[in-house]
Amino acid sequence: MKKLIRRHLMGVRRKMSITALLVLTVFYSFGGLDLYLGLTTPFTPREAKAAYTGTQLKTVEYVLGGGSDAPAAARASAAFLYAGTSWNTVRTTAGTSTVIIKGSGIRARSAYLDVWFQSSTAIDLDDVDVTFAASAGDAPGVDVRVGLPIQSLGTVGNYIDTSGTIPSFTTRADVTGILNRVTNTEWNAGVGVVAGLSVTGPAWSMASIRLVVTYEEDYNSSAHDEIKTVRFPLSSTTAGDTGSKRAVCAAAATCPFTYRAELPDLAAGSDIYSVWFDIRGTNDSATNLRCECNLHVEFCEWCRRSKCGGRRTGHYVQIFDRRSDAD
Repeated sequence: MKKLIRRHLMGVRRKMSITALLVLTVFYSFGGLDLYLGLTTPFTPREAKAAYTGTQLKTVEYVLGGGSDAPAAARASAAFLYAGTSWNTVRTTAGTSTVIIKGSGIRARSAYLDVWFQSSTAIDLDDVDVTFAASAGDAPGVDVRVGLPIQSLGTVGNYIDTSGTIPSFTTRADVTGILNRVTNTEWNAGVGVVAGLSVTGPAWSMASIRLVVTYEEDYNSSAHDEIKTVRFPLSSTTAGDTGSKRAVCAAAATCPFTYRAELPDLAAGSDIYSVWFDIRGTNDSATNLRCECNLHVEFCEWCRRSKCGGRRTGHYVQIFDRRSDAD
């Protein structure tokens, strides 16, 4: 009798151990302690997190001069040009390009001019001078020489010696010190800017200047106006191309590209302050030293021509700005 009772008790203990193990397994698989706390204190309020009240950085880009300089002939050595709403040797005629930045607490943290031009003759490059003026800040309306981005070696030699090729050049000039004192109110209303450019040595053409501003603003989670710079890549429609056109575009031929501009947060009352097409290529000819770049866009039909100097290795950049048609 005692043996039967002992065996029965051992069987009961074994079943209880297995049951307890199963309960613990299920308990931990559903969260363990978190499950227990959730069941015992289901309505305990959680601590609310404080809203973010800091700042954020953004970068915007504006094209000056209405796009690339498009003279009937190359600019002469040492010619001084202004780039505002257009390119001109007369400052008042060139005008000013308006830079608008919406938001609160606006402060420029970094700003520079991105300058590009094409040498049109195989002559040594001596100097490149750049100036910049803004309608607001510490020296409103004053043309400030923003350094010597490219400077010759004086009587020792030239900055660039050429043996016959006609290169292109790019340089950047820092203008943070001019724009970092512009107030939030002035940015919201619009700041007029104009840049100056002079190249000494070769004749030059197809100059382009962009103003790139990285600024700080107060973070705002409520509905408000803000400005953005967005880019949409153009893709060659030639079979097999994915982006750039790989084959040579024959003279006088039309080489089509397509793009899709989607702006999901563009409201009906939004403004487009600047829009342009950036065309880059190489004049692939050993005999034709000049080329004309023409652009046709679906939503606005126009042709703008410019001389892009260069020989077989001549690289060119062409910027077509059509702000009014984009509006």
